[in-house]
Formats: sequence, C-alpha cells, structure tokens
Amino acid sequence: DLEQMLGEINNQLADYEKLQLIIVKKEAWTIENGFLTPTMKIRRNRIEDSIKEHIDQWYQQPKKVIWI
Repeated sequence: DLEQMLGEINNQLADYEKLQLIIVKKEAWTIENGFLTPTMKIRRNRIEDSIKEHIDQWYQQPKKVIWI
C-alpha cells in the first residue's frame, strides 16, 4: 500500500527530506493535456498551476495518500 511505502521511504530520509503525503492523480500526464512537452518532459508550471488551489487543503487532511 502507498501509505506503507511512504513510511518506509521516510525511514531512510533525514527529517528535512521526509515527505508528508502522496498525491495520486487519476488523469495521466500527456502531451495532449499539456502536462508533457512533445519530447516527454514534464511541464512543472502546468502541473503546479493545476493543483495550487488544493495544496493547503491537502496538508490539513490526516490522510497520507490522496487520490484526485
């Protein structure tokens, strides 16, 4: 399960490196929806713009794995 994997990964990291949660997006990142360039590079700005309004809400939830 993803929450268990998150715990195992965090056990190997320094405190300042630990991940607080995992967000799993059901929609794939593709060239067609603008999340990837034609050369298959991630468009970070596009991804950040699509989630920025939800970030504070996610951090307030007790869940460690959030499906969107």
